[in-house]
Amino acid sequence: MTDQSAAQAVPAEPPREIAVRASHVSMDFGNGVLAVNDASFELEKGRFLTILGPSGSGKTTLLQMIAGFRSRRQVTSP
Repeated sequence: MTDQSAAQAVPAEPPREIAVRASHVSMDFGNGVLAVNDASFELEKGRFLTILGPSGSGKTTLLQMIAGFRSRRQVTSP
């Protein structure tokens, strides 16, 4: 590597466009059991997200909260 090639600037990446952001999202149905506990993620525009987990782990509840099917009154956030 020459001094000239080492001095070349690396092009900056374009800013990320976030399509969906969840930050410290939790859901308690009132029985003391958390359906979703402190979930956080950012999903860039044009990307896919897979939510994996066993039955009863809160996958559907998280998607319902993102879609707006669960009211904000039902959602708790630390």
